[in-house]
Amino acid sequence: MDVDMLTTLPNEVLHHIFKDVEVMDIARLTRTCRKLHAFTIHNVALFRDMFLQRLDGSIFDTRNWEEELHLLVKMERILAYKTHAEKVSCLPQLTEMVDHFLKIAAVDKPSKTRIHLAEIFASAEDKIAFLLQSEIYRRLRADTEHRRDPEHTPHPRSLRSESGEKFRQRQASAKLHVLYGGPSADPEYSWSSQDKAYEYACSVVYDLRNYTLGPIGTKWGPFLPNGKAMADWEKIEAILIVINYNIRAYLDDDHRPYIEKLWRTAFEGVTPGSFKSIPQGLSEPQKPQPLDHADPYNITGTYIRIICFLDFHELHHYNFTSQSSQTISNNEPRPPLATQEAIRILHMELKVTAIKYPGDEGYRGAGSAPAVYFEGVSGSASRHDMEGGHSRTRGCVRMTEEGELRWTTFSVYWGEERWKSEGIQVGGVNSGRGVFGSWFDKHHSREGPAGPSVFWKISDEINPKSKALFPGDESDDSEGDDYIPVLFA
Repeated sequence: MDVDMLTTLPNEVLHHIFKDVEVMDIARLTRTCRKLHAFTIHNVALFRDMFLQRLDGSIFDTRNWEEELHLLVKMERILAYKTHAEKVSCLPQLTEMVDHFLKIAAVDKPSKTRIHLAEIFASAEDKIAFLLQSEIYRRLRADTEHRRDPEHTPHPRSLRSESGEKFRQRQASAKLHVLYGGPSADPEYSWSSQDKAYEYACSVVYDLRNYTLGPIGTKWGPFLPNGKAMADWEKIEAILIVINYNIRAYLDDDHRPYIEKLWRTAFEGVTPGSFKSIPQGLSEPQKPQPLDHADPYNITGTYIRIICFLDFHELHHYNFTSQSSQTISNNEPRPPLATQEAIRILHMELKVTAIKYPGDEGYRGAGSAPAVYFEGVSGSASRHDMEGGHSRTRGCVRMTEEGELRWTTFSVYWGEERWKSEGIQVGGVNSGRGVFGSWFDKHHSREGPAGPSVFWKISDEINPKSKALFPGDESDDSEGDDYIPVLFA
């Protein structure tokens, strides 16, 4: 069909034809003739239907559909670049667009957005260019090339940097990898497997300097060393790699299927509101309390937590007495760490105890968002580790200046705070993927210990046996210690 024939068709027919064209072709339509230019320019209904053919939304949404389609066109254009360098140069813009589309993706039905994004990042070439450009993978690539050809490839010297365009590209790639999840490796590239990246990720999470960097420090969390608790996505990526490796290596069949679905499915659980509560088989439904209704972060409920740690002597040797620890400069990363960690699986039951708003005494938040405080209990979630330590838990959830959800928790034994953790909830408020961060001694000892941690909510319900352990209840025994939460719907 030529242009002359197209221009004779009714607008309704043109709309039906054009809503199925490739999004990058819509701009070309405006340049074909005056009739088609007039039809397509600012055609909100056409832009809306073209967008909804590919990504989530509703015809009743009040979005600016022209801007949304322009963003989609920009994303598709970046993905269509031919050279690796072109793709890498656009990483910050691409990650921002993917993050935007995930924030408005559907959570109450199969998500076209998540499926579409998984498809466009399916090729090995795009995974390399977009998902594996952080410092961990840069070091891994360079070391692999050096081992293959040591005579012609000088051994790489890596310097840590927290500024500049390269740093922004690395952070964007790491964030995109974290949003994508676990299945990033491709067998076509021997260096890209997460098993190989594991040793480099360990060198990040067990390098104690990463908890105390800069004159202000990182608050011992997965934050940049600027004192503002801004997410350091390369640290969060390292936590993802380490935890994911340990899940596949050590978890038993009771836990692995549910965890792998959440972690091994591309872009799963990284949309606000994507959490789905799993019933815990209670005889009577639990009624939300008044504070639960006021809590914008939906904290009250049951959680699964995984923590990893090194033998303390190995941690100390790696940081203070090994040969490498004596020779590297402060701005060089430590060498890859080949180790075998210990892993603990815990369950937590948390309930909201207070909500503070800007202007309230003791408020510790950002902008107009409230800070929500919680208390609860924690214990082993493994039938094979019922002797693991049980503790009370308390903490706070609040927004950072950049709009990320920050969790601070304390583990309390016999009335005394012992361990502390800091983390970022990947995906935002009430997302399903979880809180990625680090645990450490609450006194912030520069000699540790410290290690990676992740926890995620599995149910809005709380086991009744655990209620006796909540502060304010009359009983303070261990009635609920051998409760194992229900992991599967």
